[in-house]
Amino acid sequence: NAVTLQEWFFKLCDTEKPGKDTAAYAFGFFETENCYAVYLIDSSGYKKRETGSAKQNGNEQSIKYYPLSKSEYKDLEWQQVMNKIKSQLKEFTNNEKCKNSSFAKAKSVTLFFDDGEKARLK
Repeated sequence: NAVTLQEWFFKLCDTEKPGKDTAAYAFGFFETENCYAVYLIDSSGYKKRETGSAKQNGNEQSIKYYPLSKSEYKDLEWQQVMNKIKSQLKEFTNNEKCKNSSFAKAKSVTLFFDDGEKARLK
């Protein structure tokens, strides 16, 4: 299991293979009982709602899930968490490990807070 957000993201870069219809990826995050968690959805198995979140559309695509560190994120408001994750994901996507991944080939990569706002990363 990944210990840090960076390790989790790099593991996704190694394992996430784009399907024919995968044009976009969305990273969502939500508040849990203890902190926050982030997850990944690809566009081939999900369709976006007007709010920017996504729902399953008949395909059994796995949602990748990662609980964020309590020590790093617990006392932050969701907007602060979003800004922090956004800058970290942008930094990770510029790393050599990500250059040949499905994320680099996607037309769009977004980040959204469940029931909140959405930011485009790519």
